[in-house]
Amino acid sequence: MVMQQEPLVAGWWSQWRATLVVVLVGAVVCAVLWPTTLSLYARWIRMDEAYSHGFLLLAAVLVLIAQQPWPAMQTGRRWPWLLAMLPVAMLWWVGHLADIILFEQLCLPLLWLCGVGAIWSSSALRAFAFPILFLYFAIPIWDHLVPVLVDTAVHVVSFLVARTDIPVMMQGDQIEIPSGIITVADGCSGERYLVVGLAFGTLAARLYFSRAGWRALIIVLALVLGLVTNWVRIYLLVLIGYATEMRSSLMHDHELFGFVLFAIIFAFLVWLIRAHSDQQSPPAPTAPPRRLNGSWMAGGGWLLLLALPHVSATLLTSGPGISPLPLPELAATKVDWPLGRPLFRQRNEARLEQSWQLSEQPAAWINLTHTGFGDAPDLFPYSTLLLRDDWVILGQRVIRDDDGHQGRELELRGRYGGERYLVRYFLAVGDMVTTNPYLAKLAEIPARLSGRPTGTRLALIAHCLLQDCAAARLKLEQLSAEDPRVILSTYLNGDWP
Repeated sequence: MVMQQEPLVAGWWSQWRATLVVVLVGAVVCAVLWPTTLSLYARWIRMDEAYSHGFLLLAAVLVLIAQQPWPAMQTGRRWPWLLAMLPVAMLWWVGHLADIILFEQLCLPLLWLCGVGAIWSSSALRAFAFPILFLYFAIPIWDHLVPVLVDTAVHVVSFLVARTDIPVMMQGDQIEIPSGIITVADGCSGERYLVVGLAFGTLAARLYFSRAGWRALIIVLALVLGLVTNWVRIYLLVLIGYATEMRSSLMHDHELFGFVLFAIIFAFLVWLIRAHSDQQSPPAPTAPPRRLNGSWMAGGGWLLLLALPHVSATLLTSGPGISPLPLPELAATKVDWPLGRPLFRQRNEARLEQSWQLSEQPAAWINLTHTGFGDAPDLFPYSTLLLRDDWVILGQRVIRDDDGHQGRELELRGRYGGERYLVRYFLAVGDMVTTNPYLAKLAEIPARLSGRPTGTRLALIAHCLLQDCAAARLKLEQLSAEDPRVILSTYLNGDWP
């Protein structure tokens, strides 16, 4: 019995050994860069999020790798892929130091691909490029399209509703009809339909079409149908809300409704693929050549370059924490957070935060948050600062103080209370003052390396009386010429009392 099993095992190992090594390279990347892997797991495990398809897509990647035909010969050099890995490893290092998790996540497939090229050569890298890069449809890079998708959906749906007899008014991301208000929040942006649709279209174009023109058409159609699915969904919900005076259960629970609509709309794309496919079945997998000589020296260099950024970044961030300096004292009354809900995205780690009331008519406050990067990593998120689920942006503009420091003014309305506020905020990191959260994030790196891993967010808030923000804007103009400039200058010079 043993004599019969040995040829079978040997044949199985001969066919699958190289594919298993490709999968093992990806597993090593995930294990060495485990903080990044856990961040992806945290997004995928949220079944109500736009990336709940992550585990399914990962399974598809593994199936594609197993079915990918191996190149008949090993051609190309291995060492150039180690050089190509250097900027990718540097990008991961920058992302880890600045707490830009997106940079880290973007590097995972590229580091996996560089490992395949370093171990098996360029021909194997070209063969497995599509399965590995397909993983980007499960990486949250698409989150940065959410504000654009929300604005587009609101404008399209408002245009469609205006073509009916339903009176409609649009304010920010809210669609107001006589029956009530429908909010196109971030979760209703259609990101899920767009990403899943694009992933489906890209995979179908790869497997069932050989001509570039058809492949491009299928991908573009998947993009358009993903957008149309969300637009039609919101439009139908507006009609249902108007007809039922917002009493339909679909107004509160419309996830299943969206998936059914997605399946109906994408049935057209499935029909098109079946009717015009010029490659009726995916190519059959082929075993690797008998002599598939992996370069263990190049593989060792790849592993070293993979571990070096993680080790160095960990050493830089694991030193003794720097306690935030005390907040300055103002000649004003200290108060608790004046608004019913928070304005900004931030975690509740240890930080120094204080609010002062500066006037009563109109009511105006100043809020200052000063913290170390390790204590509150989301003080400067690399996406939107504002809690969009709680506040509607009615308008915004860029302003500058007398020292040339750039700030941003937002006109906000609370989603629940309906009160209006004007908010001006500044972000200070090291020697940089900005309102751009991306620049503030990048500025954390030189600030951390110079021994000043602290940051400050300064916000001026004024209440708009009777929904009129003229008096509030005048008050902010007066305050911007006084206290904020003094506080920021004090912070930047390091002359805390």
